Amino acid sequence: MKIQAAIAALAVMGSSLCALANPVSRDSSQREAGLDKIKHVVLFMQENRSFDHYFGTSYGTRNFQDPNVGIQKNGLNLFYQPDSSSTDVKNGTKYLLPYRLGGKRAGCTEGGSNAWTENHSAWNNGTNDNWTAGNSPGSMGYLTRDEIIFLYALTDAFAVADGYHQSVIGPTEPNRLVWMSGTNAADGRVVTNNIEIPGMTWETYPEVLTKANITWQVFEDLDNFDDNSLLWFEYWRWKASLEERKKGILPIGLSTFYDRAKAGTLPQVSIIIAPRELSEHPDNVPAAGHWLQEQVYNAVTSSPSYNETALIISYDENGGFYDHVIPPVPPTSEWVLNPPVPNGLGSRVPFIVVSPWTRGASVYTELLDHTSQLKFLEQWIGYDSNGTLIAPCNNIDDWHRQTTGDLVSIFDFDHPDYTTPAMPVMDKPSSILGVWTSTESCELQLTAPKTKPPYGNQTYPQVEKGTRQVRGHILEGRTYTLTQGSLNSGATVVQATSANSLVVGSITSSDTASTTWTDTSYFIVHQIQGQDQYLIESAAQPGQCLSVKAKQVALAPCQTASSFAFDYQASGAQHLIKDTGSGFYITTQRNALTLTQSPSSSWSVYSVSH
Repeated sequence: MKIQAAIAALAVMGSSLCALANPVSRDSSQREAGLDKIKHVVLFMQENRSFDHYFGTSYGTRNFQDPNVGIQKNGLNLFYQPDSSSTDVKNGTKYLLPYRLGGKRAGCTEGGSNAWTENHSAWNNGTNDNWTAGNSPGSMGYLTRDEIIFLYALTDAFAVADGYHQSVIGPTEPNRLVWMSGTNAADGRVVTNNIEIPGMTWETYPEVLTKANITWQVFEDLDNFDDNSLLWFEYWRWKASLEERKKGILPIGLSTFYDRAKAGTLPQVSIIIAPRELSEHPDNVPAAGHWLQEQVYNAVTSSPSYNETALIISYDENGGFYDHVIPPVPPTSEWVLNPPVPNGLGSRVPFIVVSPWTRGASVYTELLDHTSQLKFLEQWIGYDSNGTLIAPCNNIDDWHRQTTGDLVSIFDFDHPDYTTPAMPVMDKPSSILGVWTSTESCELQLTAPKTKPPYGNQTYPQVEKGTRQVRGHILEGRTYTLTQGSLNSGATVVQATSANSLVVGSITSSDTASTTWTDTSYFIVHQIQGQDQYLIESAAQPGQCLSVKAKQVALAPCQTASSFAFDYQASGAQHLIKDTGSGFYITTQRNALTLTQSPSSSWSVYSVSH
């Protein structure tokens, strides 16, 4: 209870109230250093899975071990979703915990609804505690590494982002509109469903790419599950030239992408749309979609152009599956419809970047959404001699520009790793006469019942043990360690050995993911409301936080502790930790922590599941 009192006293806004850190700012007149190393960007968006549904058990992410998980009025955390059908009771509330989907039909088990109404009902005016009644008890089902081995292997080898949200609290089409144009609300229209008639009238980003002389192509089969949102626009239906239509809406086949990747002739921007049964949209099985992801991964990483390519894998929306993180929303003055409700942000969804500059088991912690991909393209394409964006997405509103990041800092351009790790070999999905049938094959296993909510036999979800290095701005939601030096050759780590003792110890590990830490090394951050400042609490010494005393850093009660800011440096994925009171930086001296005026003492921050 002590830390809650400290948070209240210092007006610390926890994750349940969606405290935000401002996206990293930069000189707007120049391109970020290193972006010129990327010559090809591949955008691959799949369907309908939430972050918790896929990665709630994944180590080193904002997962089912979230130390900053929101607390309900009944005193339970948000993993205990109220459920009137349950026989399990805690704090006087019937509840349903996230539960694992198992058996032969785990992959084709559907969750809840992805619709606007049900998603807003689950969000429940920002309390995020109405998933079973407002959506469905089935929303709480999740998968693990055993069911989605390919994606987990990708995150073992490349950066995963655990703060990427769907842009709209709604279904596929509004979210894919944002992905392809920067908005789902323009020209007096707010798109909240999957009805695309009449056609949209605002500018899409591929039109901007053409004007900027950037080569691009949509790669899709004839079966594209109606996921190519360009087809929903009047311009692409009726006005675009034949040459533009060939790039945007005429299906040239996924095989063309593989061929061009092999030949090293991909355009500057490639956009991949999956067939229905390979899209991962429930009840289509993830394994089939991950076979497709394997084909795309192999094509990209075996291409002669891989050393200058970034493959960005994302998901459009949650598919009706639960996620525990309360999404930030804009001020009520910017809400839509009548009565007004927020357009977004919605639930977190999976997000991975495959490239030589995102290698290693790491987690990118910054707040993102679908506009972040467009903002990244803006920065990557760069500025003209007047400092003006060459390819601006003018549909992105001010709130999104100020709230979500642009992905640039996920890349460490100074330390590339051009090796291409082998991924699990996925079985090719079944087909009949060229038509994919993996979903039917799963559904027809009638003797294998689908998992239902385990009322009366619930267990708290378990998380894999492991460590990821943090990329990006520090935010709440993870257990951190603070180290200096290389784990491989010997590093120092901050440890809270008692309520009054803060020391610097040593640690060595040959493998970041399997590093063994002592409990005294764990820290939790709590953000101060409206500010880019944090309390740093010892997990081993609850209620005790890092604090400055005469230029020495020690432990003190969190109620009176100092606040700190984390300044991120993408080169080497390093952080500077600054005392906000003095403006000095934390460094080590012998076996203790002290302050220095020079910002030269950087830290490797790791996110640990233990």
